Amino acid sequence: KTLAKLTENKAKNKATIKEAIKAQIEKNKSLPEAQRQYNIAMKADNLFNIQVIDGGNWDDDEANIDTQLLTESAIETGFAKDLRRELTLLNEMRDATPLRIGDALKWIEPEDANGKPLTVKEANQKPIGTVKYARKSKESTKIAIYFQVAEEFLNRADFLMTAVNTHFRELLTEALEEQAFNATNGILSYGTAYVNPTGYAVPDPNKLDAISAVASSMKAAKYNPSHVVLNSADIAMMFGEKAVDGHYNLYNGNSIRLIDGSPVLIVGTTMLKIIEVNDDLIDLGDFAVIDWSKLKYGMGSVRLKSDPYTNMRDNILNFLMEAPFAVARPSNYPYAVVVTDFDTVEAAIEEPVTP
Repeated sequence: KTLAKLTENKAKNKATIKEAIKAQIEKNKSLPEAQRQYNIAMKADNLFNIQVIDGGNWDDDEANIDTQLLTESAIETGFAKDLRRELTLLNEMRDATPLRIGDALKWIEPEDANGKPLTVKEANQKPIGTVKYARKSKESTKIAIYFQVAEEFLNRADFLMTAVNTHFRELLTEALEEQAFNATNGILSYGTAYVNPTGYAVPDPNKLDAISAVASSMKAAKYNPSHVVLNSADIAMMFGEKAVDGHYNLYNGNSIRLIDGSPVLIVGTTMLKIIEVNDDLIDLGDFAVIDWSKLKYGMGSVRLKSDPYTNMRDNILNFLMEAPFAVARPSNYPYAVVVTDFDTVEAAIEEPVTP
């Protein structure tokens, strides 16, 4: 799309990139799903209007004229980029175990344990304790994207390759965060439902009370809740509620505050770091409370591979970007990720009205 916006075929003597994409889409309509193609090779004979050093007209300068010398002074490549989600979750995984393609995350966890310390009277036997450990692992998942570039484009519009590489790197990184959090491969795949502690009740509960209830249930189970993942709109609504007369009440009692530049939520005696996400990661009204220390992460850096040989006859270079990742939770930490919604928790903790 970015490249298509830079082309405008006024001379009608060459196919623009936009026209090439449109033609491929029309061709796909008549093909079975398995035969449809979505890779559009960027070719120099697609009309590409760029200013030349020795003068000329912006509308009819073409990138495939050998006598013309292209200059990048006419185009600012980093300005009008696609909008991307802020990578809040990946920022929390900076201490992930480094992974290569094909690596697995490995750890040990208690498999069987018996016995506990007891008070021993004089001349009595001391209790026996045993523990066995098991080696566990989780295979990494690879996320990748492939694209093609014509040799002519690479040589004559080489300054745009930085923009192309940046585009696909950002696209892959955004998808990587989504996969690392989702319910198939990521954090949410370990999510469990909220269990209301016995006797926990709050009159007229709100969103803050719901988060506090989940955090309390985790602490009661000996976990250390450290992060809460919230939809951006839910965070906005938590800062205040509107009274009947029109003024706003900060019902959270200043419990949302900035500490060292990071958004932190104080619920009772628990401090939770807020991870703010969009609808594509968590729906409005849903939230997750996580004991981050009970999860194990593995990440590999984004690798760019190029192949100038496979499609050499077609004048095309192949590029591949890929990165491995893995998210694991030991089996003895079943309540480390609690995924629920505000309505469910508020209904569970609402104090019954006395008749």
